[in-house]
Amino acid sequence: MTNEEAIQTIKHLIGTKYVRSVKNYIRELTGFENVSAPDDSRTELMISGAGHIAIQVNSCGLIERFDALGGLGGLGGTEPIASTYTPSPTE
Repeated sequence: MTNEEAIQTIKHLIGTKYVRSVKNYIRELTGFENVSAPDDSRTELMISGAGHIAIQVNSCGLIERFDALGGLGGLGGTEPIASTYTPSPTE
């Protein structure tokens, strides 16, 4: 699954309350093993060739956007490739 396909698959979660179980749900939907969230203890983002989705949450605890990073879609390597989905005001 490419970054763009992953973002499209999980965009329905934008605006919902973030709970820890969302990480596993995103893993199951996208096949991405590396999913990080604001409550993770890691201070440094490590991007692997397997891809990474970062969950961005606003001050109210609602999912605001997703950032997909890593070497997906046949890109290979560890060069950061980013796809971000933030809904428009009309969505």
